[in-house]
Amino acid sequence: MAPKPGCAMDTPASPRKLAGRYEVRQILGQGGMGLVYRAYDTVVRREVAVKTILDIPDPASLQLFYKECDVLASMSFTPADAQVTLAKAGEAPARVSSGGAMSLAAGSYTLTAKTADNFIRSATIEVTAGQSKNLDLSLAPDGMLKWDDPAGWKQEKGSFVRKGGDFVMYNLSPTSGTFVFSAMLAKGHRLQWVLNCSDVNNYILFQMDDNNFYRTVIRNGQKGDEIKIPHKNEKKSFRTLQIRVATNEIVHQIRQGDSWVVLDRWTPPGSNLSLGRFGFYIPGNDQVALSSFGHYVDLTTR
Repeated sequence: MAPKPGCAMDTPASPRKLAGRYEVRQILGQGGMGLVYRAYDTVVRREVAVKTILDIPDPASLQLFYKECDVLASMSFTPADAQVTLAKAGEAPARVSSGGAMSLAAGSYTLTAKTADNFIRSATIEVTAGQSKNLDLSLAPDGMLKWDDPAGWKQEKGSFVRKGGDFVMYNLSPTSGTFVFSAMLAKGHRLQWVLNCSDVNNYILFQMDDNNFYRTVIRNGQKGDEIKIPHKNEKKSFRTLQIRVATNEIVHQIRQGDSWVVLDRWTPPGSNLSLGRFGFYIPGNDQVALSSFGHYVDLTTR
């Protein structure tokens, strides 16, 4: 494998080790301002090419030298078959392999990850000259096993069905990230779920029936005004929802054909909406069926 470039300060003599991490193997080339060594990077544990400078004639030359330095970066992610790309503004995206090392020019990159279920997440990575970058990403969603009582969901005809239970909670807090699920109300009047739930008297209630989407804030057991948003749904059919939860915003989208349509974008002031938990509210003899369910954490690139 060809060595990857790096940068370090040097003197004309060939040292055994550069910058406390690069073990020099041989000189690859020499120019008017510096040398290029073949070396072993003891931090990322692979061979690299290290460009050095013999003298610093002025600050502008030093800045030019740093700009020419590529950053050594590595990335690992699960599942390994996820489609992960990096793209710099104005350049085509480059496919990234889990566990592979990369040589990146300094700048801002867009990281995009797509898993087998076609859920796509993006994040911005800042690459700084002279600094290595190592990322370890968990891209797989949390699934049905994180419910407080997973056994309460019974498999029936390819779906998981829950009969009653009132507040059926998911064992995750805070809830930052994205919930994606396909649900059907098998019995009852409204499909109901909650977020920002700290107890049975404090939560945000979301509901859907055949004609509308509803949002109601419950605080200290008291219901606030019910917000009603018209939206027609087919009776007794699965609805695929995507719920993006951030500290200051909750966004609901519903799948229509090949597109996602925003049902509700809620940004109340002075609240951390990711606190508390998510769950379904299934009162009495109501029944909810799930054909799929997952929670995806936000991409963390720091």
